[in-house]
Amino acid sequence: MGMLDDIKTLRERTQAPMMDCKKALGEAGGNVEKAIDILREKGIAKASKKAGRETTEGRIGVTLSDDKKKAVMVKLACETDFVAKNKDFIAISEDLSRLALEKNFTTKEELMGGSLNGNSVEEHLKASVGKIGENIQIADVETFESEKGLVDAYKHMGSKLVVLVEVASDGNNTNKLAELAHELAMEIAVDNPEYVKSSEIPEDVVDKDRKIIAESDELSGKPDNIKDRIIDGKIKSFFKTCCLLDLPYMRESKMLVSELVDKTSKEIGSPVDVVKFKRVEIGK
Repeated sequence: MGMLDDIKTLRERTQAPMMDCKKALGEAGGNVEKAIDILREKGIAKASKKAGRETTEGRIGVTLSDDKKKAVMVKLACETDFVAKNKDFIAISEDLSRLALEKNFTTKEELMGGSLNGNSVEEHLKASVGKIGENIQIADVETFESEKGLVDAYKHMGSKLVVLVEVASDGNNTNKLAELAHELAMEIAVDNPEYVKSSEIPEDVVDKDRKIIAESDELSGKPDNIKDRIIDGKIKSFFKTCCLLDLPYMRESKMLVSELVDKTSKEIGSPVDVVKFKRVEIGK
């Protein structure tokens, strides 16, 4: 094999620039394997210089188990939106979420100690920094497990935002149930509620809001019975801004999300319970 063939092989195996491959081969005395080690070391050196740069962009890799009982999200951070859309960066985020699910990793420390494509995750990321040219960091690992139903996911804005939803029912129409979970996840991505239903809101939060309304100028001088009606009405309006089931359904504004859930319950012949959700966003 001649020098040009060696350079071609080295480029294919490392994705490094041609001149870097040529120089590494020269340093390695024409030994391709040694040249790969040299390039890897140089990639790691580049990575260490970039490791201090701020990583405010990125994407979220998410993997669901085959039985839809568990999902793992990995927030992979980088410096620019351009790299966040890079196919290699996208592949890394998905590979990491798959690995975390397979190995039951629940923290970024556990994931960094794992093995990916024959190398430790830490070494793989350092080599990727050398190839892509930006600081890349695992920002977080989050798991989401179903207690009694199934999980579905929705990716938004190029996977900068991911929502996971758990729904449960005694009915056996899992496809219809998964469709509902996906629809709810889209709703959560758009409207960003804090709770599934009003009964989940801490009592002190409701009491605080009630007190603010009661002390507002709008209610000054009004009879107590009128005040109570106005306060109750405003509290219900408050629920409609922060509770998923009280939100207007995004596809049909005259329908509430709770009515969509009831509709699905009738279709599958069994009550549906929206158990919980998690909304994760890059930079937050």
